[in-house]
Amino acid sequence: MPVEEEGLSRYRLRPPTPSEERLVEGFFRSIGFRSNPYTDGMAVLDPGGRFKEVFYLPWGLRGAVERLPLHYSAGLNLGAIGERGFTPSLHLARELAPLCGAPVRCIKLTPRGEKLFLYAREVYGDSIASYTAGVALVAGANGQPLGWGVGLSRRGLLVVKPLRDLGWYLRRGG
Repeated sequence: MPVEEEGLSRYRLRPPTPSEERLVEGFFRSIGFRSNPYTDGMAVLDPGGRFKEVFYLPWGLRGAVERLPLHYSAGLNLGAIGERGFTPSLHLARELAPLCGAPVRCIKLTPRGEKLFLYAREVYGDSIASYTAGVALVAGANGQPLGWGVGLSRRGLLVVKPLRDLGWYLRRGG
């Protein structure tokens, strides 16, 4: 029986809509890219819940994936589109970490800042080794990606607010 007849077509990757492309494009611009480097291979899995997963499928993988009746994931998980827009994945942080500083906007933390960030706590002042305002990849003192955060200033104090951190997997059962 074809997948569509079973009502399971929502478990197949599809091309992104123009509005989904704009959301992902906006994220990449916000972290320092001129455009989305993954545009040509983006695919969306929309199982009908609160969010849609966005993947990058390299050219050689597309044909193999299209022959599968159902998809859960494939390629590089770029993130998810939900009520609050596009949320980048931890996999994308790992992929982009070598590009910290050029072109990717990054925040680096001290060892004390790393611990706070990994517990989804805001990081302040001298726990921040290098800072940039806005959405950025957050890395530890050794350059290891820790997740995504927002650099902001509160009453003159630099703050890093976590968006998604590696500790999320332990807290949410990820």
